Amino acid sequence: MRHFKSFLTLSSLFIINVLLRFRFISQGPYHIDCVTMARQAQLTLQTGHLHYLHSHGFPLSAMIAAANVCLARLWGTADPVDAVNIMSVFFSALSVPLFYLVVRKLTEPLTALISAVLFSVSPIFLSLSVFGNTNVLSLFFCLLCFYRIIDHKDNPSPGKTIANGLCLGLWGAVRIQDFLSLLPVLLIYSVLFHPPKKTKTSHMKAFGFSVLIAFIVTGLFYVPFLTRHLEPSATQSLGHFWEFEVGSRLFILSARFLFLSLIYWADNFLLLGILLAGLGHLVLWQSNRKLLFFLLSWCLIPLLLFSRLDIVMPRFFLCAVLPLYVMQGAVLAFLWRRRALFKIIAIFVIILSVWLNLYRIVPVIQYRHDHAVVPDYVLWLKEKTESNACMIPGDEGDFLRYYHGPDLLELRLKIRTPYSGEELRKMKRQIDQELGRGHPVYINYITMNSHNPKKQFSNLLSRHYTLICIGEKLYEDWHRGAMYQFIYPVAVYKIIREK
Repeated sequence: MRHFKSFLTLSSLFIINVLLRFRFISQGPYHIDCVTMARQAQLTLQTGHLHYLHSHGFPLSAMIAAANVCLARLWGTADPVDAVNIMSVFFSALSVPLFYLVVRKLTEPLTALISAVLFSVSPIFLSLSVFGNTNVLSLFFCLLCFYRIIDHKDNPSPGKTIANGLCLGLWGAVRIQDFLSLLPVLLIYSVLFHPPKKTKTSHMKAFGFSVLIAFIVTGLFYVPFLTRHLEPSATQSLGHFWEFEVGSRLFILSARFLFLSLIYWADNFLLLGILLAGLGHLVLWQSNRKLLFFLLSWCLIPLLLFSRLDIVMPRFFLCAVLPLYVMQGAVLAFLWRRRALFKIIAIFVIILSVWLNLYRIVPVIQYRHDHAVVPDYVLWLKEKTESNACMIPGDEGDFLRYYHGPDLLELRLKIRTPYSGEELRKMKRQIDQELGRGHPVYINYITMNSHNPKKQFSNLLSRHYTLICIGEKLYEDWHRGAMYQFIYPVAVYKIIREK
């Protein structure tokens, strides 16, 4: 009976969540990560060679995406975007019962059930669940690793030590920054909790061996990727990656992006969620301080690490918000077990919290279910520009490639670091070459002004060219995160060389 009840709980959590996410699945690729994932998966299947995702690689995520596109074709779904969107729906739905199992290992079934229900409608989580991205894949492997490490404490064995290392290594190959940021948290768990029949030293040796296996496994996934970037022809692009993605993004002593990150967390939990997490903190302080310390390290370490980046977004914290739902579950389970009145209060608060979260995020994901704003923008560009036109892209390059928009004139654009005189002259030569070949060149307002340190880029264009606006089209900006919605008209300009 106990096993049947557990199976019923797990299957109910999965079925409800997969149906909820299918109800709101995105019509198109809302985010650049989604269209890149779909395009790279398509290229992987066409060429037989793995095409990586972004500058970071994410090799296992690329493999999983390609496998899902292949399976979707067998089921009659031809569009790779639909395939990776469905992939996110299933992995996010699977993550909810997996989160239940993790919390049940840490606490007990009632707290686990309440925590899983509340997390399932988290605005950060639900908004990421309906389009293809690496974050939901990372969440699934994160929870799988946490479950295995916690289970190893209860039932240690050499085989489980090796299996833990393999799981950790796969997580690193899915999304390496999440793996590295949360590895110290698993170390803290291993220090705080060790099997009763083993010494802390032997337990830590087993954990260290698992980590060693993990780095070997992750390294094996990254060997082809790193080998490619160590070739002489690629070292320049690798240096540009380091400068663009790390050097110009990292602000170690800044409190500005920590404050921005806390706003994201507040927008996700809302006032009620913050209050419940605070009360749950007090409950755990009284009942299980070691668990509380572990949960605090789980959320604070990634918060402090990722808030050093000027590109910090809500999705960076998908794995880090989980402990606060455990705290919410702890206080509501505490009330549930009191007298009948407190149980009624707990039920009311659970329903209210679910409703408030859905009220917050459903209009956003419903709009993306009904509209594909950026693909429509690309189709509009195709209609407005010549067949041999070129577009200077910002971040939307893969949208233009996937939907066969204008050809790309890719310039080495920057955000913060000023351009050198030679870099500006090189960009002018590239534009002049395309114009000299008879190819019309276009740029939109966002690209022109967001890659414009000290207005050098816009000054270059205005000094040497005439810019003619050909129209405006609605555009959805994904940079602040999927749980927000920023839609506005963006002007597109034709670049004409002055005579």
